[in-house]
Amino acid sequence: MDPYAPPLADQKLTPAADLARARYNLRAFAVGVGLVAGITFAGAAALALRDAALGVDAVSQGLSLLAMVGLGGFYALTSLALWRGWRAARALGFVCCALSACACPTGPLLSLWGLWVLTRPDVVALIRGQTSDGAPPAAPP
Repeated sequence: MDPYAPPLADQKLTPAADLARARYNLRAFAVGVGLVAGITFAGAAALALRDAALGVDAVSQGLSLLAMVGLGGFYALTSLALWRGWRAARALGFVCCALSACACPTGPLLSLWGLWVLTRPDVVALIRGQTSDGAPPAAPP
């Protein structure tokens, strides 16, 4: 079944219901990505404390913190883009799914769920700024 095909005549979902479900799925995924950002920032703080206690040299400590904070910032930006439905949200979401696939045990679950959400036709239409009937979507509640 082609997910980008137009809805069949026997499907009784209205464009408003499609839009509401897409917005809910997109925002739920944004919350998940935001939680990963928060966990990454907490991990960066724990890493800094550990490195300070162990007496790790400043260059190594700075590079590892820069990487963790940069990754957390990327996840936070992606969460904001998904929440607001920016045009680049899908591309950023796909990158986050690829990065999350490497983090066990919950990363692959977030990645699979994110890929499912980002490839839904109603979510694609929402981000592109159109509904299934071709009209622009209504303002978010």
